[in-house]
Amino acid sequence: GFEPRHYEIDATVERGSLRLAGRAKLHLEATTSGARTVSLELFRDLEVERVVDGAGRELFAFRAGPEIVVQLPRPSRAGENLVLDVTYGGHVLEQVDDRVWDLQSTTGWYPHAGTIDGATYDVTLRWPPKYRLLTGGSRVGSGEAGGYRWQRRRIDLPAIAASFVLGRFDVVERD
Repeated sequence: GFEPRHYEIDATVERGSLRLAGRAKLHLEATTSGARTVSLELFRDLEVERVVDGAGRELFAFRAGPEIVVQLPRPSRAGENLVLDVTYGGHVLEQVDDRVWDLQSTTGWYPHAGTIDGATYDVTLRWPPKYRLLTGGSRVGSGEAGGYRWQRRRIDLPAIAASFVLGRFDVVERD
């Protein structure tokens, strides 16, 4: 009943535990009328803390395995736009060798909606400075603040997902 058009993701990989603390705004379009719930998928070790709509109303959500079902305040109308703002966190990174931490789920590290997988992305990531971040998209900002490195990336063409990896890499950039 809903397809994503744009994701705004703001996430921090916390020092020490490498726990992910995130907030994702999902800009969805209703594909049918009359839907009372939106189904989202999220990696099993990540917990939803809160879901609000575009007007700031807290919405009821419950979990069944990787699926999060969010109850809407009213039935959908085909073609209408809806914003869900999801705050979540937990462990999603796994150490794949002594220098690299990778996501256990490429699309599950943020709440994911729909089945067509054609959305744009605006992603801000923060991580401990002893690591480097490898990710896709165009870099629109970066720096260090509050003891973390950060980057903001955009994917302006519809994509199947956004992903990243952390590690102690030797990075060479070329024009």
